[in-house]
Amino acid sequence: MSTINQVVQSVLPDENAARRAVVYLLGAAALETGLTIGHFGYGAHIYDDPSRLHVVGPAVGFLLLAGVLAAIYLWRPCWWTLAPLLLEIVGVYIVLFGGYHGAFNHALKDILFFTGTSAERLAEIFDSPDFTVPNNFLYELTGLATPIVAAFVGYYAVRLVRAFKKGR
Repeated sequence: MSTINQVVQSVLPDENAARRAVVYLLGAAALETGLTIGHFGYGAHIYDDPSRLHVVGPAVGFLLLAGVLAAIYLWRPCWWTLAPLLLEIVGVYIVLFGGYHGAFNHALKDILFFTGTSAERLAEIFDSPDFTVPNNFLYELTGLATPIVAAFVGYYAVRLVRAFKKGR
């Protein structure tokens, strides 16, 4: 058993599967938030574009909102408190950060670029003021990592739903 599992297991024993699922879900969301902030911060630095930091405030706010919604769910576990948590998690961490930013703005852009699509055509497809062709390995790597972390967020969201259904 990993060290993280041992710590969580000691704090939240087996009968608290839903609580454990919330802890893991928030951990994955925090990892996605940190990765996203780091990615945009690095982009602001290497492209000398402070406007890329526009993501920092909302990303932190979304994580705080997830924490509040999780606390409400743990306080009163029912469908009406679980649904807002899941909607926020899925909408922000899976769809926005992982899907739109990571999969569309990085994975698709990289695929199209490395298969010969011109920079001009890419600029048309990815119509954004902060668009750049892939020219920095670490920047692209961190962008490509966001859908991977989003998959973990999705996995733990499913575990939470299963724990909720099992506990009913």
